[in-house]
Amino acid sequence: MMMQRRPPSGAQAVDKGSLAYLQSRNKNRRMNLLFVLGLTVVNIVLLFADSSSYFLFSALLPYWTVAFGYYWEVPVLMAVGIGILLVYLVLFLLWDRHPAVPIAALVLFSLDCAFLVWLCIGEPISDYLLDILFHVALLVYLIDSVRVAVALRRKQKAARGNSFGTGAVTGSSARQICRLHSGYAGGRRRFLILYFCIDKPRGRWYDLR
Repeated sequence: MMMQRRPPSGAQAVDKGSLAYLQSRNKNRRMNLLFVLGLTVVNIVLLFADSSSYFLFSALLPYWTVAFGYYWEVPVLMAVGIGILLVYLVLFLLWDRHPAVPIAALVLFSLDCAFLVWLCIGEPISDYLLDILFHVALLVYLIDSVRVAVALRRKQKAARGNSFGTGAVTGSSARQICRLHSGYAGGRRRFLILYFCIDKPRGRWYDLR
């Protein structure tokens, strides 16, 4: 007697290479960056309020740059620290635009990790253990975010290509399609014709005669 297999749950049924899965992973990685940015801003506000409280899981480089400028009364350092925070904010807002954005976030946070290493020099590692664990974890997430962003962009390009159709057209029909897509928006016309010509060797569209 054959055993009945349980139907896969919603989480199990999701294809890890699907567009929906990659979009979900990309969104999660983006929210991680916002989480770090938010806690860093809170810590800076607490610094200006002369509070002794400090939240972990924040970026150290902008925080300590602002802190050094605040205690030493060097406005330039404070401006640099706030500028770094603004860069984090811009990266968060532009996250979905291009895989280069997660790469830039990875580079920026790598500088934060290097700053943490500098802070640990001559100090007991136990004093920075939680910060080290957090930075390693987020660094791994950001590395994975680059992989996800690249895979997502490829998937989106493939989906856009398939949305135009997959049939091959030849002869006069092909020329009619060319005229149809070149009959409006001069800047876009050249892009569409070039796009078709690039896709043509893959046989997705048509072979102009």
